[in-house]
Amino acid sequence: MASDDEKAEGKGRKKTVILIVGLLLGEAAALAVVFMMFASEPQVARAGIEDLTPAELELERIQEIEVVNDKLPNAKRGVTYLYDARIYVQVKQRNAARMTRELEQFGNEIKAEIVGIFRTSDPRVFTEPRLETLQRRLEMMFHERMGMSDGGENPVVEKVVIVLGPGYRVAN
Repeated sequence: MASDDEKAEGKGRKKTVILIVGLLLGEAAALAVVFMMFASEPQVARAGIEDLTPAELELERIQEIEVVNDKLPNAKRGVTYLYDARIYVQVKQRNAARMTRELEQFGNEIKAEIVGIFRTSDPRVFTEPRLETLQRRLEMMFHERMGMSDGGENPVVEKVVIVLGPGYRVAN
């Protein structure tokens, strides 16, 4: 037969196990509640186009502004090629005046940067079907130069559009 001490010790162990299991279940329930609170579907805050007034819609329209209409050189392989290039920037109507002012004030500087990009580009970029590499380089240049729009959410220049004719070899 078990002594009174052994019975008391067995009851103490039982109580300890029950207490530990209870604490673990309580912790699991608390974690489940916390996860349910924070794991809900994220609420997307968006202003739909239908929520905008006609004046606001007009400010969101895209406008293309011509930046360069010239023949630009590339002599990276030791042979000079001239490319008939027309480069436009797409800006929202709200940023058009700012972009126009920048082009009026710093037009030659901007053109010099573009010519520098053309001169230092690998000739293979001029054969890409959509001129993605050249477009990215020009977009980065404009994003650094123009920064973000007044709201600070989107860049002033939405996209750079390049219309490029074939390159013509020029005698050196």
